[in-house]
Amino acid sequence: MSGFRIVILLPYFGKFPSYIHFFFRTCAYNKDITFLVFTDNDSSEYKNITNIKFIPATLAEFNALASTKLGAEVNITNAYKLCDFKPMYGLIFEDYLKEYDFWGYCDTDIILGDLKNILTSEVLEKYDIISSHPQYMAGPFSLYKNAREVNTLFFKSKDWKEVVLVKNYISFDEAGNVISKLWEGHNIFDFESDIESMTHVVQNKGKSKVNAYFSNFNIERIPQQAKLTWKEGKLTDSLGNELYIFHFLVYKSSLLFNVPLKLNEDFFNFTKYGFFLDNVGSYTFTWITSIITNFTGKALKKVKRKLTL
Repeated sequence: MSGFRIVILLPYFGKFPSYIHFFFRTCAYNKDITFLVFTDNDSSEYKNITNIKFIPATLAEFNALASTKLGAEVNITNAYKLCDFKPMYGLIFEDYLKEYDFWGYCDTDIILGDLKNILTSEVLEKYDIISSHPQYMAGPFSLYKNAREVNTLFFKSKDWKEVVLVKNYISFDEAGNVISKLWEGHNIFDFESDIESMTHVVQNKGKSKVNAYFSNFNIERIPQQAKLTWKEGKLTDSLGNELYIFHFLVYKSSLLFNVPLKLNEDFFNFTKYGFFLDNVGSYTFTWITSIITNFTGKALKKVKRKLTL
């Protein structure tokens, strides 16, 4: 990574998730990467993390900026729809990218290991686009070279305007409605897709001349009885193997998911039941507290949904 300047763009509108302090801590240890967080949240408690820069912004302001940069009316009402716009961030946020060689995006439900050990100078010199998934452009973490032809590559999708105008998320940043076929090991061009996603564009050599690297440094599942350990910026599995990105999407919705309110700044474990500090209280009292919070919160949401039907 030496000599290359990387920035991760993260618009986040609405209340930060309960695990955000763990995510930001793993960002902090990746000091060679700048994280730009555009948000309407109070970020004052994280002001001492020097490589995370918070930029006050609202969803309405994002809509206005995106409309100007894309030349099309953007009216996002559900923040989850932002995921479709991830491949467009290089153009939308171009005014913030002038000092960087690469820009990228990531999710907040991830644990970052020591990224400089996977995003080496050799990799960054060779590739224009880097996905953390071996088959498609990964929404949880991808990088793009800060070059005009790369930043505007999404325009080559015949469906980009539909992506902008449709209200719901349609997985443009990844592989559209054929993504489940890729999980089974199929080729993306073996199936008819509802939209021409960013993966379609990048992998279509008739449309894209960029040199893309589809890697496998993002994992999403851990063995049933295993745990991951994050210590001073390093993420390892139970066998001591170094990992680089763990996306805990499939675990975070469990009623048993644990998120301690306090954070040991240098160490934590992650199991299928969430985050744990290395003490008895983390595995007993704080876990019970998390379960009660999860249960009451999700139960109340279900009641509210039924009352609005």
